[in-house]
Amino acid sequence: MSNSSSKGTALITGASRGIGAVYADRLAKRGYDLILVARSEKPLKASAASLSSASGRLITPIVADINNKLDLAKVETKLKDDPGITMLVNNAGPTPPLLRSSSVAQARSSTSAPPRASRWRR
Repeated sequence: MSNSSSKGTALITGASRGIGAVYADRLAKRGYDLILVARSEKPLKASAASLSSASGRLITPIVADINNKLDLAKVETKLKDDPGITMLVNNAGPTPPLLRSSSVAQARSSTSAPPRASRWRR
């Protein structure tokens, strides 16, 4: 459970290492709950446990390779069905399939929640 009110939930692809892990760390510190998506289960779960312990935020790992159509469909469904998701950090691969997915864009455009913009400050 979160230690304070959440700013919403950010879904981050490619979240277990590199830039995705940095986004996860910074967003958790700024009060976001997280849904972390990565294809490698062990580093993903280790990252989720570490972030949850350090931040007190709700961190949900989803093991998925978004270059795999079935896994991509799982992530798309989560994006469409979870109204708590207020931010998408699409960081997996050189050309993330979620950018090409019309079903995600259509689902997001039909929601009433306004998009959020973030500014990164140290």
